[in-house]
Amino acid sequence: MSRSMFPLIISIFTIATLLIVSFIFKIYEYPLWIKEGGIIETLSVVGYFLCVVFIVIKGGWTYIKKYYYFFILIILFGLRELDFDKRFTTMGIFKSKFYVSSSVPMIEKVIGLLVIAVLLYIVVSIFKNHSQGFFSKIRQLSPVHIGSLITFLTIVFAKSIDGIARKLGYLNIFMDEQDCKTF
Repeated sequence: MSRSMFPLIISIFTIATLLIVSFIFKIYEYPLWIKEGGIIETLSVVGYFLCVVFIVIKGGWTYIKKYYYFFILIILFGLRELDFDKRFTTMGIFKSKFYVSSSVPMIEKVIGLLVIAVLLYIVVSIFKNHSQGFFSKIRQLSPVHIGSLITFLTIVFAKSIDGIARKLGYLNIFMDEQDCKTF
């Protein structure tokens, strides 16, 4: 059991160490690291596409045919990190304003809806095919399932603090730039 958990433990330790180091050295004061197209964003993109390469090498066509939704989801995450959701359209396709604005061409709206439909299909497929045994595998301390849960929770956490000042502004809670640096 401990041998199978080793990669998960090393991953958690590495991420925790990087977070602590980034706070100690105040990485938020160095735009090269955290800006759009910076080092962290670039490493995220590289990580997503290394996962795709790993799937192709280790799983091959058999894995891709069986679990195509995971393969496509990782590619979509990489493309999202490269800002493909707004790079080729008038504004980001995940904004409700995109679909109601008269300045957005209809073809862009249709393409945006198709991308969202694919994402919803992927989520439903994953839920339908994997939810039943997922939590029992968590209780059995399956490293793959624990890692998947940690990844999901990390994504939710990251999305919830991304743009925190703007989100709190909707609740009439305002933060200045110095407050945002503490996040």
